[in-house]
Amino acid sequence: MKKKWTGALNLCNDELLNDLIKPLKTEKNISHILKYQVKFYFVIGKYEQALKELTKLLDYDPNNAFALKYQGETYFMMKKYEESSASLSKINSSNKWVIKALDEIARK
Repeated sequence: MKKKWTGALNLCNDELLNDLIKPLKTEKNISHILKYQVKFYFVIGKYEQALKELTKLLDYDPNNAFALKYQGETYFMMKKYEESSASLSKINSSNKWVIKALDEIARK
């Protein structure tokens, strides 16, 4: 099932995605739109593009836990463990998922 979804999503190019969300881009919606773009690019394995959207989201909201988590995960998938650790370390240190992820990174 995942292969089918990934294949279908890969048929969408950046231009199509931008055309779909352009009418929604308002100051009020920008954070939500960027989150969906990040998820889209992350799921289909376009990690560089996901990082670009995460940078925009973090410029808009520097302490956004969603953005920091996905940034850490994206760097991890790219085997950039130091960057992954730096992003995840900015999230509340009592977060169980963050603790587990940082332990995993320390083993790499």
